[in-house]
Amino acid sequence: MSPEERIREAIEAFIARARQDLDVQGQGLALEVSTAVREQRVQAQAELERAIGAERGRRETELDAAKQRSKREQAVALGRLLSTIRELDSAMTLRGTLEALAAGARTEAPRTVLLLVDGRLLRVFGASGYSGGPAPSDVSVEADSLLVRAVEGRAPVEVPSDANALTRPLFLRPAAGQSGRLMPLAVGGNVVAVLYSEGPESPPDGQAEVWIEAIEILVRHAALRLENVTSMRTVEALTK
Repeated sequence: MSPEERIREAIEAFIARARQDLDVQGQGLALEVSTAVREQRVQAQAELERAIGAERGRRETELDAAKQRSKREQAVALGRLLSTIRELDSAMTLRGTLEALAAGARTEAPRTVLLLVDGRLLRVFGASGYSGGPAPSDVSVEADSLLVRAVEGRAPVEVPSDANALTRPLFLRPAAGQSGRLMPLAVGGNVVAVLYSEGPESPPDGQAEVWIEAIEILVRHAALRLENVTSMRTVEALTK
């Protein structure tokens, strides 16, 4: 074998060993990288699970706190409503009944106006929540179609915040995000007063706001009380 051939064989052998070494090192490096990636994935998954668990725990804590807060608020609202009903029950005059209703309505809605029916005129008996806007004033039933519906229909009427509000009396125009209710008080089939109250709009799920339900309960109870007081006065007059 010539010197050139021996040199070529030596070079080829060296290259073969180098390739083999590189292959072994490459396999080792790939194994190390794969192991590191797996460990990082496991660690990341564990951290994610811990974060999810912490978030779930935080939400559960907030939900529990919200439920407890809601229960307390409902208890307070119920107590307030019962207090007004007791005031209505203890009223022995028509005026006292109307005053109890006006006072109770103020605790349930940000804005309220109690209007007494005098023929085709609605006279302001009591109002609350209008310190920053036009004060309520006596108004004709015909001043707005919603008033006509409430008085003649003897049923609650929604007063929405919309473009038509521009034609209504100023104190019957709900602000944006607010809605109003006209609640008539009927005695013997005749509407003797109308309570206007205003508060947050009902949520999209169609359920009425709590203030609306509370106001309706008070108005219905006040109407019954007015009938009772009127009956008692009639009996007293007949027995004298």
